[in-house]
Amino acid sequence: MMPRALSILALVLAGALPAAWSAEAAVVVSAGTDLRLVVVDQAKAGPQRDAIHRAFAASLEKAVGDAGSGQLAVKVKCVSADNAAFSLQGGGCDAVLVLGSAVPRPLVLSETTRLTATLGTDKSERKAWLIFSKADQTLEKLLAGTFVTAVTDTRFLDALDGGLDPGTRIAASGR
Repeated sequence: MMPRALSILALVLAGALPAAWSAEAAVVVSAGTDLRLVVVDQAKAGPQRDAIHRAFAASLEKAVGDAGSGQLAVKVKCVSADNAAFSLQGGGCDAVLVLGSAVPRPLVLSETTRLTATLGTDKSERKAWLIFSKADQTLEKLLAGTFVTAVTDTRFLDALDGGLDPGTRIAASGR
């Protein structure tokens, strides 16, 4: 036999639990205007390299604005290839910019899009890749439509190597 206090508690809980179970859960989704870009750069760390990263971010912001896609703030952080791959797969960043001679093995990921740009000629040739998930079609459309404009922007090119001569080849592609 149950003591009277426990009986009353059991009745109170029996009435309260169904009410708690039926309570609606509120889910709040918020979107920001920041693009979280991580950079993997094979160049030696220093102020010049940081200036290149900031210039690309500014060029991408400008390209997005010029395309009529609204305002976008690009937040840049330079990390290792392993960290970039982990961040991209885990949602810690939206895109990865690779500057160097090749895409590091950790960043050869399935279900991603890689846009490629070759800047310069011969000895001064440099490559840039922008890697992002195929899961976000809006982001994919935005970046695919603005990458070429961003890598050919004079601000980025000047930071990269003082700009390109008029006869210099610029090629960009996506795959």
